[in-house]
Amino acid sequence: MVKLTKNELRDQQYRLKQLEKYLPTLQLKKAMLQTEVNNAIIEIEKLSVLYKQQKAGCETFQSLLTDPEAFTLFEGTQVIEVEKRFENIAGAEIPFFEGVIFETIDYSLFDTPLWV
Repeated sequence: MVKLTKNELRDQQYRLKQLEKYLPTLQLKKAMLQTEVNNAIIEIEKLSVLYKQQKAGCETFQSLLTDPEAFTLFEGTQVIEVEKRFENIAGAEIPFFEGVIFETIDYSLFDTPLWV
């Protein structure tokens, strides 16, 4: 509730000046964040198309995954660490994907099927 006094008027005028002073900075930050969001959406769409293409290419080999020896392949897909870095964009810490470290597996060169 706003009081109708000179002190309250002065306080409200001070707050208004502060908001007017910082509004351009806030609008710039908003524009920077919106640009980053738009770039991320474009990148996601590109990666989605690439994923669909690679998935279609891999579907011809899906029968190989029913082989009992395929367990070796699945053991090699254990994620140990996801590497990422953080960047400060408009005052917000944004994570960026760097890479994935998978568990290494030992296998026999002669006993393991060639495709694994």
